[in-house]
Amino acid sequence: MKTFRLLIVSFLLLIATQTIGQDTVPPFLKNKKLPVFELMLTDSSKYSSSNAYNYPYYTLIYFSPECGHCLETTEQLIRHSDSLQNTLLVMAAYKSVDELNAFSKKYHLNLFQNVLVGRDTRYFIAPYYTISYTPFVAVYDANRKLVQYWSVPDHPFVIGELLAVLQRK
Repeated sequence: MKTFRLLIVSFLLLIATQTIGQDTVPPFLKNKKLPVFELMLTDSSKYSSSNAYNYPYYTLIYFSPECGHCLETTEQLIRHSDSLQNTLLVMAAYKSVDELNAFSKKYHLNLFQNVLVGRDTRYFIAPYYTISYTPFVAVYDANRKLVQYWSVPDHPFVIGELLAVLQRK
């Protein structure tokens, strides 16, 4: 009986020491700078987040073309497109370029100068931001510093909150 108790206590201590050392803070919250990643755009050209951009804000949206919340987010962005002119909207997913091209055509996203849609070919974004649900939205300022993010289910995306962030000077 004492051996069994000792075994149980040892097991619990082992589990406790394993979880103490684990870091639960996602990388994007440790280093609040926009990370460098590449996308394959719907026209098959490559885009890097290290490219210069002429907008006061940079909005990264990680989505899935078949996600209902992502579709609603896209529709909200289109409805408020006139209020989103001061941000580069980068919509990234891990779906095929063909699927993203169909999504882009469905919503006429190619008509918006400030919208890029592309495939995260190296699957960098989801692990870096620890994305479990889509859509995930992160806004960066002109200095490429994180301003705000929305992550389901803790803090779902709200278009009004994004518009308020983009109105800050």
